[in-house]
Parts: sequence; C-alpha cells; structure tokens
Amino acid sequence: MKAPLSYVPALPAATGMMAGIVVFAQTDTLICLIAATICAITLILIHRHWLAFLFLFFCLGWVISYADAPSAPPDDAFSSKACWNGCVSDIKHTTAATRITVNVYHSDKAEIVEPFKCSLLLPDANSSIEPGDIISFTGRLSAPQAEADIPDEKSFNPTFYVDGITASAYVSPDDITIDGHTRSLKRTALRLQNDLRDLIYRSPISSPTAWFLSTTLLGDDSMLDPTVKEQFRSIGAAHYLALSGFHIGIIAMLASLAFFPLKTWSRFGRLRHIGVIAIIWLYAFACGLSPSLTRAAILISIYLSAKLLQRQSSPYNSLCIAAILILAFAPRQLFAPGFQLSFCAVLAILSIAPLLNPFQKTSTTAYRAASFVTVPLAAMAGTCFITMIHFHRFPVIFLIPNLILGILLPLLLSAGAIMMLATFIGIKLSSVGMITDKIYNAVENMSETISSWSGTEITGVFLTPATIAAGVAAIAAMTIALHSKRRIAFIAAACLSASAFLLHQLMPAQKPYELYITRQPLRTDIVIRDGDKACLITTADKREHAEIERSLSSRYSDFLARRNCNAHLTVAQGDFDMPSIRKRGDYIIAGDKIILTGKTADSGLHIDYLLITRRSGNRPLDIVKTVRPDTVIISRDTPHKRAQKLIDSCSTLSIPTLWLTERSFSLTPP
Repeated sequence: MKAPLSYVPALPAATGMMAGIVVFAQTDTLICLIAATICAITLILIHRHWLAFLFLFFCLGWVISYADAPSAPPDDAFSSKACWNGCVSDIKHTTAATRITVNVYHSDKAEIVEPFKCSLLLPDANSSIEPGDIISFTGRLSAPQAEADIPDEKSFNPTFYVDGITASAYVSPDDITIDGHTRSLKRTALRLQNDLRDLIYRSPISSPTAWFLSTTLLGDDSMLDPTVKEQFRSIGAAHYLALSGFHIGIIAMLASLAFFPLKTWSRFGRLRHIGVIAIIWLYAFACGLSPSLTRAAILISIYLSAKLLQRQSSPYNSLCIAAILILAFAPRQLFAPGFQLSFCAVLAILSIAPLLNPFQKTSTTAYRAASFVTVPLAAMAGTCFITMIHFHRFPVIFLIPNLILGILLPLLLSAGAIMMLATFIGIKLSSVGMITDKIYNAVENMSETISSWSGTEITGVFLTPATIAAGVAAIAAMTIALHSKRRIAFIAAACLSASAFLLHQLMPAQKPYELYITRQPLRTDIVIRDGDKACLITTADKREHAEIERSLSSRYSDFLARRNCNAHLTVAQGDFDMPSIRKRGDYIIAGDKIILTGKTADSGLHIDYLLITRRSGNRPLDIVKTVRPDTVIISRDTPHKRAQKLIDSCSTLSIPTLWLTERSFSLTPP
C-alpha cells in the first residue's frame, strides 16, 4: 500500500467492516459471506493485500452482525396480555414518563423464553427503578417493526433497531414490580453520576446554572428547561448539550493541567498520560459510557498512548481504529445518528479545517484564532447532510453561536468541574460560583437572542437519495479540490452542488389533500391535511384532547413540516370547511368521496365509506344494511368478536371490508 494510504493502515479494515455490517442489514444470506471469503483468499494468493484485508474485515463485520442479531419474542407474545420477567439494562427519564429497556427472560405463558429486549413506556417521570433491577410487568407486547400509519410519521423503530429492541409495551405503575437486584456496571455508573450531580447542586450556583451543568457535564438533562434545548437546537448548537468529544476534550485538558508538574520529570514524565487516560475513562464511566463519549475516549486514548510509547500517531488511523473497536462490540451503532455525526465531524475537521485556515501552523496564535471559524465550518460541512437526513433541519446562523460558545462553554464547564471538586473536599468557592452564574447567563441570553431572530434555521428539509448522493459527492469533490488546488476539481464540485440543488427543487409536489384513519388501539383517530392546514378528528373523550394534541404533534411533526402545516395538530371541534375537505355532522366529504362516521344517514345519499368504531353500538350490521356503503372500515378499537362477526356478515352482503389491524386507511386524490 503506497502513500498516502500507507499512513492509514487501518483504513481497509474499517471500510471492510462497515461494508459487511451494511450488507448484513440489507440481506443476511450466506452467499455474501461466501463470496467475500473467496475474494479475500484469491486476493491473498495474488498478493493484493490491501484489498484482501478489506474483504477479510467485510467477512468479520458480517459475522459480528450475525452474532449480534437480537432475539425476537415468542410467536404468541403479541396476541394477549402476559406477565413478563427480566432485568433492567437502561433507563431514560423525560419530564412526563420513563422509558425502560428490559432484558426479558421469562413469561407466565412459557417456562423457557429466549432472552429478548423490550422497551417499556412508564407514565411516571420519577420512577425508582434503576439499571440492574429485576422486575415483573404485565402488559401486551407490540412489535416495534410495525409500519407507520401516515407518511413521515416519527417512530422509535430506528432507535429500537440500533439498541436491539424487538418488542415494546405501555405499562402502568400498578402493573410493574421490583423483585430483586443484580450487580450492574450501569447501576454503579448511575449512582456515581447521581453523586456528582449532587455535588453540582450543592455548589454555590443558581438552579438554572446547576441544571445546565448537570446536562453538559454529566448528560443528565431531566431538569433542563425544554426551552433551552429548543433554543440550542435552532441555533445549531445542540451538540453542546449531548456529551461528546468536546466535553471529553475539556476533561482531558483539566486532567493534563493537574498532571502537568510530572512533565518536569524528564525520565518518566510521559507517564502522566496514563493518569489523563484513567480520568477520561472514569468520567466516561460516570456518564454511563454513552456511545458518543466512548468514541471520543477511544480516540484520545489512542492519541495519548502513542505519546506514551513515543510513537507517531496518524489522526486518520486513530479514527479508523476507534471505529473498528466500537463496531466490534456494537455493530448496529453504525446506523445511529450520533455515530455518523461524530465520525463525519471529526473526519471533516481533520481533512477540511486546515485547508480553510488562511494561516500556517507555524503562526501558532493566528492559526488557533482562525480555528474558531474554520473548525465549525468544517464540522458543519461534514455533518450537514446527516443532520438533514435524520432531523430534517439545517441551522443557517450556526457560525455566530458556535464562535461564542466555543469561548464561553470551556470556561463554564471548567468552572463547573472545579466547583464539583471543591465541594467534594469541603471548600465553598462563592466567587467562582458567581462568575459561573454570570457566564451561564451570558450563554442563555445569547441563545435566547439569536434563536429569536427570523430565519435562524430551515425546517422541513426532506432530501431524496439522488439529492443526498449529489450533495455528498459535491462535498467530497470540494475537499479534493482544496487539497489538489486543481481547477477541474473546483468545476466538478460546483457542477455537483448545482445538481444537488436542482434535484432538490425537482422533488414531486405534495398532493392537495390527504386523509388517514390510524390504528390506535383504544380510540379512532382521523388525520386530515388539506393544503397547509391540518386537523384531527378523534373518538377520545374531550378530557384527553390536550394530551393527544401534544403527543401526536410530536409524532407527526415531520408529516406536518414537509407539508408546511402548523406544527401543532389540533382536534377539530364541530364542523369545518377546507378547500377540498369539509365536515358536516357525522359526514366527512373529501373530494368526491363521502365517509360516514355516525350511526344514521340521510336517505338517498350515497356513502362511499362507513366507519365502524367502538362507539357505533352493539348492532353495527343494522347501520350497514341501512346505508349500504361501497366499503365498510372497521377501526382497531372495535371489539374483536364484533369485528369478526361484522366481516362475515358483510361478506354475505357482498360489501368489502377493511379491518384496521394490519394497515391504516388512506384517502388521497388520484
């Protein structure tokens, strides 16, 4: 392997492993593994070692993915309620609920259950359950792989896939009990995190500052104001709230300062790097060893280990080794947005940022000052498409807040870490606390001011695969152009950028109106979108409307954003008129189609669809015989026996039926 590839010997291994993981996710047939093995052996025989290593690690990625494939629940797990037993592996708290990941290994319906992961949603924000607890819960499991009811509907499926979760359930606090405890590193880490959080709360700072430091130092955002989160997201600074390499870098800097006196020990001074590595991993452990922190800890550990051994370290090679180590233990992390953002950001900073810097590295002060601009620009160039793919938004004014936060946050987090240590040893640094509060107030005022500007971000960005391919190729061409300084490369980058823009503009227009009847198990929801207006019709009690609006506005936020609708989905009260859809009593008229949602109909009016729900009464067949619709739609909340009997009766009358158990109903113009 010739230069410059010889400087990155781990590149073929990392590339091959990623390719093997991606191929396994698409197809797990053994033909791919056999073909790759044959290619590897052939390439070894003809002395093409670079390509041979690539195919060998392709096989390794495929085999690791096969071994790490998650187990599925029993076949009858989704049919009825059951009591399940398992061990809690992870806990995520929100302001209104707790999501618990359980490794289930027993059921009251079967003595032996192949262990599988289940995600429980518990409507209790202050649950006392911790990782390592052995719990029993009663509930009906559902398959997270179920298709969405409407286009662009948000789903936990991608997250569930990465985490290996194959079932989910909604459990009330009365249906879950703690049976015992086991020793768990996650439990130990959580308690250490709680102890550190208490040190922050006991330090002489205000509550908002403490909540912010708890988020940015420990990853605990349970108390952080949601408004602050949204402000950081809108100004393109949300990555500062998620623990990542930025935070690891600050901890490494503080640890290096603490061990700096050892540098004067000429013979063994480099041993100080061992202490820095130990503190980095202790910090990562206290924060739960999140994937983002683990990635950064591995990168810095490789860099410091090279210094310890007095060896030259290539940052690109370190990046490849970090990817190999992470994917070897968790191959599905390749599909996690955090993994993609982290590695693409680091790769862009390494390859693009030095080229954008107008100063030479020999001009140390000027080069570092310019890096405050070039590094955010490079990171945004490397992650912009991943951000738009996963979050459908692009921060326009990202440079200004990143410049300010790049200066203020290291000071704020360093002050927070110092106060934690001072509080631990019993020293009260009131003056430092006062300065910390002032810095946080400056950060909060800045984020509030900039987020209030119009046009801070572009929302509702949805890209086609062709647009993504052209855009990524444009960034790659621009990087090559900056390295080679050739005119043809700049022309190619400009042409690819123009192609990406044109492809995005040529996206097909949305249909004028849409109507969907979803598969809610306890109620019937009808989602209506006409032009840029959207509303919801539901059979739920009025007391539940506010909560339904909140949850569905979040669940359907991408659906609404793509169609330029109001971000808040409201429940329609009474009749309404839209350009193509209107409601009159129990009738919904969409274009030239009429849907009846009630029990009676005007004589002589032709009904295209009759919707039967739990509220349609005990004799729905009488309604069918009176109305004689073209099609009968049976909602999911209809009792099973009643629905099955109605399907048989409609078959006798030669009336088609659609039972909303397998799929939703949609009505759009042709």
